[in-house]
Amino acid sequence: MTLSIIDLEWTSWKGSLDRGWSLEFEKKEIVEFGIVSFENFNSKKILKKNFHFKTKSEISNYFTQLTKITKEYNCKFGKDFNFNFIEINRLMQKSKVILCNGLDKEVLIKNFKLRNKKIPLFTKKIKNISPIFSNLFHNRKKHVVSSELPNILNIKNNIKNKHRAADDAYSIFLALKHLINNKKINLLDLLS
Repeated sequence: MTLSIIDLEWTSWKGSLDRGWSLEFEKKEIVEFGIVSFENFNSKKILKKNFHFKTKSEISNYFTQLTKITKEYNCKFGKDFNFNFIEINRLMQKSKVILCNGLDKEVLIKNFKLRNKKIPLFTKKIKNISPIFSNLFHNRKKHVVSSELPNILNIKNNIKNKHRAADDAYSIFLALKHLINNKKINLLDLLS
């Protein structure tokens, strides 16, 4: 069985979270889609891949401070939405279960709707595990940020880029591996 963890970074502006992206120009447009795929949590072979999207929305200074992704980087390395999703769809079809920590599935679906594109079938396999982390850390009212998981659990890691999609997906992987190996969570809870 192939498992995958995904993480998305999407456009944001100072105050977007508090406003719920309610201003007219505030669209949760995907900037990065990160994937970590593996056979099991003890796998030595792990696929870690990051897809960068050229956005229609301008990259804000707030977003750049958070992610280190500049407007110039987005223009130079961002790829077309359809181009990226050819490869993403191919990779996700191999996954039996796809995990995410938060609203990634909803943002993904919204991006397809914004472009009047057919929503890919793999979205049905995406499971939000944010409630598991919130309950585990007794933080029921607040989302636990993916990039902070290794620090919360005192896991040594070499992750350099917080708030970058592939690195955040890998942070989730490290946290889940640690929690499963220490019998804090059951693998079956993640897969059901």
